This record gives sequence, structure tokens and C-alpha cells, in this order.
Amino acid sequence: MLSGRGHELERLAEILDAAAAGRGQALVISGEAGIGKTSLLEHAARRHAPHPMLRTAGTEAETDLPFAALHALLHPVRKRFDALPAPQADALRTALGHGPAEGGHDRFLVGLAVLTLLSDLSEEEPLLCLVDDAQWLDQASASALLFALRRLEAERIAVILGVRTGEHPRRLDQYPFTGLPELTLTGLDPVQSAALLADHRGDIAPAVRDRIIIEAEGNPLALIELSAMLGPEHLAGKLPPLTLYTEATSAVGRVESTYRDRIDVLPEPTRLLLTLAAAEGTGDVDLIARAAASLGTATNPTAPGPAPGIPDLAPAEAAGLIRVTSGTVHFRHPLVKAAAYRGAPLSTRQSAHRALAAALHHSPLEERDTADRRAHQLAAATTGIDEDLADLVEQAATRALHRGAPEVATPVYERAAQLTQDRTSRARRLSLAAEAACAAGQLTRAAELAERCRRLLAGSAGIRSAAGADPAAITATASGTDATPDPAADAPADTLARLAAVRAALEFEHGDPALAGRLLADAVPPIVPTAPAQALTLLGAAAGYAWFAGDGDVLRRCRRLAEDAERHAAAPDRISSVIRATEQLLLDGHTADPGPLRAVMADLGPATSAGTTAATYAVFAALRTGGDPEALAAADDFVDICRRQGHISELTHALQLKTQAHFFLGQFAEVEAAAAEALHVAEAIGHTRRACHVRGVLSLTAAVQGDAELCERLARSGIGGGLAPGASWGGYALGLLALGHGDHRTAADRLTALLDGPAGHTVIARFAVPSLVEAGVRLGEPDRAAAALPRFEKWARGTGRPWALGVLERCHALIAASQDPGQGIHDIELRFRTAVDHHGSATRPFEHARTLLLYGEWLRRARRRGEAADRLRAAAEIFHQLGAVPWLERTTAELTAIGAGRRAVAPDRPIDGLAKLTAQEAHVVRLAAGGASNAEIAAQLFLSPRTVGYHLYNAFPKLGVTSRGELAQFVT
Repeated sequence: MLSGRGHELERLAEILDAAAAGRGQALVISGEAGIGKTSLLEHAARRHAPHPMLRTAGTEAETDLPFAALHALLHPVRKRFDALPAPQADALRTALGHGPAEGGHDRFLVGLAVLTLLSDLSEEEPLLCLVDDAQWLDQASASALLFALRRLEAERIAVILGVRTGEHPRRLDQYPFTGLPELTLTGLDPVQSAALLADHRGDIAPAVRDRIIIEAEGNPLALIELSAMLGPEHLAGKLPPLTLYTEATSAVGRVESTYRDRIDVLPEPTRLLLTLAAAEGTGDVDLIARAAASLGTATNPTAPGPAPGIPDLAPAEAAGLIRVTSGTVHFRHPLVKAAAYRGAPLSTRQSAHRALAAALHHSPLEERDTADRRAHQLAAATTGIDEDLADLVEQAATRALHRGAPEVATPVYERAAQLTQDRTSRARRLSLAAEAACAAGQLTRAAELAERCRRLLAGSAGIRSAAGADPAAITATASGTDATPDPAADAPADTLARLAAVRAALEFEHGDPALAGRLLADAVPPIVPTAPAQALTLLGAAAGYAWFAGDGDVLRRCRRLAEDAERHAAAPDRISSVIRATEQLLLDGHTADPGPLRAVMADLGPATSAGTTAATYAVFAALRTGGDPEALAAADDFVDICRRQGHISELTHALQLKTQAHFFLGQFAEVEAAAAEALHVAEAIGHTRRACHVRGVLSLTAAVQGDAELCERLARSGIGGGLAPGASWGGYALGLLALGHGDHRTAADRLTALLDGPAGHTVIARFAVPSLVEAGVRLGEPDRAAAALPRFEKWARGTGRPWALGVLERCHALIAASQDPGQGIHDIELRFRTAVDHHGSATRPFEHARTLLLYGEWLRRARRRGEAADRLRAAAEIFHQLGAVPWLERTTAELTAIGAGRRAVAPDRPIDGLAKLTAQEAHVVRLAAGGASNAEIAAQLFLSPRTVGYHLYNAFPKLGVTSRGELAQFVT
């Protein structure tokens, strides 16, 4: 029983019992050094025995080594990697240094692999993972673990982490464990402290005991160590005055001072070995021995006798400061390691690091396993400028990137910059650090590094402190409100382009999306002649930003620059042709011809044979030319590429595009499924803009189905995202909602704002034109309706899509009927009939049903009730299938008016058979109904197979089924 920790032990018991019952949890135990975190972890280990357990610990020496802690955690179960899905296994092997040197896997796939592996290990018995000194985990390991820890709800897994407070500030973009359940340890009270002293030292004179309790401040380690430094006469109170470490400001400081005193009385070779072991960090006896052999000679070449060796550690082991077992040196406590390192002179510490680097250089291990450690040891030994070392450190950072660890690469690139004399080279390395931070999602850090790089290039003497910057600083800089001069004209173009890419990404997420495209377009011209491939890549991104912002000017610039870059490139690039065609579509709704974009789409071919960039353009081309089935097929290919190649960062975008295609095809259940997955991924990786866009599309489904509350909430989220597509979809949804409920004035105003207001987006506004035409006609304002139609007509005729031509004929019929209801009846009917004929071979069932409804209304007013009833019943059937409640009610009212209401709709059936389920359960059921296995569903939803089974287990009784084969009836 741990003294004074009854509540904490109960909490550990709850965690372990819950995991055994299939309710996995993670717990962070935090507190100062010596407060009892490790003791609680050891208690959990004893209680969990004999079930399987994995352990690792962060070490200060490995904070800049990618996946070092994860490697230690999973090394005992490395043979189980083969059972993982191939993309996950490849990603995990690459991350841990067992795969290709340049794997390039998405870093989130590593987290999914960790989750799947831990779930597999817990299949037969509950699994406990213990992570001590988690404050020193390398960021790559921490990110991968956190991905898994947030998905344990149905697992037989308990994960307990010990985090020392005060080691690092909790910056929201770097501290990895924010949001996990936390148990904060505080000091023992005086009674508990006295009990602990009695257990360890027996009877102590009251005055001495009270003094120790005061000095220890309730810290268990301090109580033990401060009392251990006193002899029997001190403990008996016979040697006044009692002298403790009153000069130290904290109990932790006093404990470290006691350790330092105990080290100081050891022989010099022992102290040297302890410094080496502390500098090495992992306790590798062989490496320490090789370093010691060279260190002894280097520090004192005239000293008689052999160089220091492992036997010289014996006095430290006898003093209880270390243990040497199985080829590893274990310090009694991290404070002993800190005392051994910080207590040595700077020159000794530097010599230790150089000796370790030399030993690593001659290591029998593979270069990939030692090069990073050697670079870090050399960097630790250096306090000034060293260009050769800067090259080595930069190479280590690049290797971290290739292993999918941008979080680790960031500080390593920054260290390379610190070692660099040349200002332009230092700026280049800072730009690489900023780029890595951006890739890691550490946007505040990226903003700081980008600002430092900019100031360095500008020759500014005063570099702003990194502690106070945030992404808003980049917005101020880019918009010209910051007083710091712009980078010098002779600054390297590739560095400026990289810096612009970082600043653009920050603007896209936190500032002005339109500015993001302009930043990149401004940075590209200097690199077009020398790096056309890089230029085209940046222009593709710039065009994407411009598209989302509805910025035709930037698209025009991107097109001209892309054409120039193609002339310098070894081979033409399809990016330029897509930009050119997209520009034409976006710039002028009256004259734009989608034909060129359709040609580009045909030229791209199947997306499965291309990379993610070409796959993106294939979906764009299909959506922008109204090719819904082609768009869905291309989006499915895009999603498949992302899954197979592990591009989880791109998956949100692919799913967002798939959501749009499903909506246009009237597949609303699939809209919700794709959107749920997109939002799930976006939340996991911090893609807030994409999430807003997805919610904007979801608001359209809610508008069609008449759910005003949901539509308003989702539309406001899309509008609030500040990105033109999300805002435009949201505005379109609100207009469509008003139209469905008969509020034609509100509908017209909202839809007009899409065409002419600041939230408008040319392409999305074009899709809204038919609804504006209907609203204008119903308001008795046919001229307003007619004025909007050219935006849609040129595009519709250019696409040749049957659904678009059907909608166009419907609009002409409405306008003609409203302008001259008594004349041109034959022409009006011909247009309606032509519209219906077009829809018969077309997609977009919602538009088909609207055409049937409007035609039926016109026929009813013409007193042709039988024909009207046929059209209205067909419309009602489609509206019912779509769950379009307000539109169905309108149709039913028309049928009732002609006495045909009872035959309005098909037999009753639920609009959504999955309404009883949670969003996650519904998503799992849809995939299972489509034939996906638990493992396949898990890979798609970033869950473990066990969690998928858990959701199905909960869903079956709600649906009243007992097998997967019965699920198809609930999915349309």
C-alpha cells in the first residue's frame, strides 16, 4: 500500500477493471519529480499481472529522435506487424526504421497501425501499456500514441502515462496529451508524511521529523532522500543545528542537491562514467564503454593506468544511485541522471557528447540506426557555429520527415539553423522547420518560425520572441500591417517559395483564404525557370486556394504562370490545363464554356492510375461540368488512393468531394455516411476549413428534407468557416430551405446574395440560379428571374448534361408562363415536356421531382387534372424517397386540390431506417450492409476491428436484427 494514495489506487483499479470489461481508457498521472508517479505505474503493473503488458519511457536524450519511444514500446511485439493491414504495416515499419529509407507514409496511418496492433494484442487478454516520463516522448511517438488513446472506448486496453510537470510549457499545439483524463498528484499531508518516514527510517526525533516534513513539502522522494542523508545521531536529534538544503527553492531541487553531493564523493572515473551514461540517455552499456575508452584518454592523456570502463560504475551501484542489468545502466531516478549531468563541468559534458558521437560513428549497427543519434550528440557538444555539423543535423531532420515524423523534424531543422553562419542558409533551414511544423499541424510554431525566417531574410536585427507569436502574426505580415521590411530582393527564391507556402497554409486555416492563393502566386515567378516542377506544384495549390476563395484574378495569374512553367519543364503538366479550364468556369458565369474542362477530364483518365493531385482534378472536372456519376466514380477512386497509399491528410478532401457527388445524385444516406467519415477525419487531424465545407454540403440535405433547425446550424457553420464554398453551400441551403417552406422573399434574397454578395462563389451560385428563377417567378418578379438565367444557360448548354438541359427548359417554361400566362401555351408545354424528357435519362432526382411538381402545378392551373395527377404522383414518389418533407407536402397539397391526394405516395416506409442509431453506429452499419468486413470498416473509420464489432453489437438490437445479412433493408 502506497502511503497517502488511497484515492489514486482506487482510480487505477477502476481503469484496469474497465479495460478487462472491454471499456478501454487512458489516464495521465501528472506531478512534480518524486511525487509518486512511477510508484503508481509499478503498482498498476503488479495488479495487472499476469496479463500482457507493454512499457516504454521517454528520455531527454531521445526527444529529437523520431519514434524512439514507440520503437521501445512495440519492439517486443514486432513479429505481430505482419498481421496488420499492409498499408498500416508498411507505415509502422517505415516509422520505426525497418522499412524503406524514404517511405513517405502519412503520419496518421502510423497512429492507426498502433491502434490496430494494440487491439489485436488485447483480443484474448486485457492489455496494459505503461509510459513513464511521457513529458520526454519524442513528438512523433506521442502523436501516434495519442491517435490510439482517443479510440479505446470498446477495447480491452488500459494506458497509463506518467508526466512530470514543469518540464515543458503546455503549448496547445505541442503538448500532446491535452484532453485526456488526468490525475494530478499533490504532496502528502503532514500525517501521511510522518507515516512514510516511520515506514522508511523508524523512530525519528519529533523536531527532526518536522523539519524534514517542512523541507520535503509532502514530496515522497524528498522525504526518503532527505532523511537518508542523516545519520543516527541526527535522526535522534543529538547534533544541533540540523543542516538541510535551505538554499534550494523547492523540494525537488533539494533532492537533486543530495544526489549531487553523493556523486561528488565518488571516484573521478565513476563520475565520468555517470556523466557519459547521463549524456547517452538510453543506458546502452556497450556504447558507454566504447565512449569511455576514448574519453579517458582525451580528458587526461597523462593519467596512469587504463582508461575508465564499466567496472568503474561499481561505486555508484554500491551507493544505490544506479543499477546495471542486462547490458543497461538504470539510474535510480531521473533526478540522479540530472545531477550526474548538470553537476559536471561544461567541458566534461561536451567531451562526453563528442566521445559518444565517435563511438556511434564506429558502431556495428546500420547507419540508419546510428546517424541520427550521432548528429544529436555532436549538436549537444557544440555551442557555436559549425557548418559541417549543420549539414549532418539537417540530414537527420530530413530522415525524420521521410519516416513520417514532421513533429520531430521541426526542432532538428531549427537546431541546424542555429549551427549555421550564413544568413541565407540559416533562413533556408528555418523555412524547412516552418514547413515541417505546418505539416505536423503545429500552426503556432509554424507561424513563429516563418516570422523568424522572414525577419532574417529582411536583415532585421530584432527577431521577435517565439513565445508570443501566433498564426495571426502571419496574417498581419502578409496583409502589410506589420512594420518589418519584406525579405531582401536577393533572398533565395526556393526559400521564399517555401516560406510563402507555409504562410499560405496558415492563411487558409486561420486568416484570409483569398490571400493564401495570392501569397503563393507572388512567390512562384522567380522559381519558374530554375524549378518548374516545384512551381507547378505550388501553382496547383494556389489555384486550389483561389478556387475555394472564388478569386478569378489569382486563377488567371496561376494559368499564365503555369503555361510559362510548362515551357521550362521537361514534359507538359496536366495542372496547367486544369487551371486554365477552371479559370474559364470561375471568371464569368455568362460566357464560361465547360467544354475545355470536360476535355481535360477525359484526358486525365481513370484516377486510379494517377496521384492524388490528378485524382483531385478528375473529381473537380466532373463536378464543375455537372457529371455526377463520373464525379462519384472519380471521388471513389480518390478515396481509394488515399486509403491505399496512406494519404490520410488528403482523405478529408476526397470525402468532401464524394459528399457533394452523393448529394447531387440524391443519395442522402450516403451523403451522411461520407460526411460523417470526413468530419471524423477532419477532427482527428485538425482540418477545420474542410469540416466547415462538409457541413455546408450537409446543410443542403437538411434543407431538402426540411429540417430547419439542423439546416440553420450546419449552414451557419459553413458560413462561419470563412471559405467561399462552405459559405456558398450554406447560403444556398438557407435559400433552398426558405423556398421549400414557401418563404419566397427570403429565398430570393438569400439566393441573390450568392450571385452578387461577398459570400458568393461563381460555380456554386450557378447551381443556385434555377432556385432563384423559381423564387422570382413565385414573387411575381419574372424580370428578376430572367436576369439571373444567363449565368446558368451558357454553362448548361456547354455541358450538354441531360439534367442541366432539363432544368434549363424548366426555367424557361416558368419565366414564359409568368410573363404571358395567356399566350404561348404550346411553347410553355413544349418546354416542360422537353424538360421531363431530359430528366428521364438524367441524374439529380431532386431536380427531376421539382420539374415534375412545377409541370404538374401548371397542368392543374390549365385544368388538365388527370395529366397533372400523373406528374404530381411521380414527383411525390421521388420526394418521398428523398425524405424531402416540405416538397412532398406541397405536392400532396396539389394532389388534394384535384382530388387525388390518397394516391399521392407509395406505401409508408421509414425515410431513414437508421434514425435510431448514433452517427457512428449508422456509419458502421452502412458499411457493413455494403459487404465490408470489420477490418475494412476499421481501416476506413480509423477505429479498431473490436470497436467496429462493438458498434454493430449495439446496433443490432436497436434495428431488431441478428445478422449482417439483414442490414441491407435499412440502407437505400
